Amino acid sequence: MLNAIGAVATLVVLLIVAATKFTSGAWVPIVVIPLIVLLFKSIHRHYVKVAAALEVPPEYRPPRRRNTVVVLVGQLHAGVHEALAYAESIAPEHVLAVTVVAGPADAEKMQKRWSEQAIRVPLETVISPALELTEATLGFLDELERRWVDGTITVLIPELFVEHWWQHLLHNQSALILKARLLFRERTAVTSMPYRLE
Repeated sequence: MLNAIGAVATLVVLLIVAATKFTSGAWVPIVVIPLIVLLFKSIHRHYVKVAAALEVPPEYRPPRRRNTVVVLVGQLHAGVHEALAYAESIAPEHVLAVTVVAGPADAEKMQKRWSEQAIRVPLETVISPALELTEATLGFLDELERRWVDGTITVLIPELFVEHWWQHLLHNQSALILKARLLFRERTAVTSMPYRLE
């Protein structure tokens, strides 16, 4: 009973203030507070929807997926060798390396260095005259999805480990942009493989 009386009294005061002080600024809370309430309700509905989508039925078992690991190669260095060794160690169904080059001459040069170092993992080259790393890599991954249907692709990116925050501005910028784009691809995982300078 007391709660009802309090609620009525509050409503009366609200109506009086809204009527007499509307043009003096009382309209702000009258408009803003309901909008905030609606915002919070929509956020709550979103969380409820996500929670329902993430529910796992007791009988659910995800299907076994074939995994392809793609190691991105910019230059051939010790970090790439470490990434290739890691890729082979997780025993995927397919493992390969890909490099984006400006033209056939660069592709031939990279393939020559690859064979000189007797690397077991096959290297595929993508020619992009403008060296558009992100677009060329995404196009190559699309081709892989057509080649091996119903699998998961893990993109392994060798990245230089830097100790100071300002060094991030000098290194790994292309990898950062590519990782951001890869996050929106279905059935694609992204793994960074840090390597340190001795």
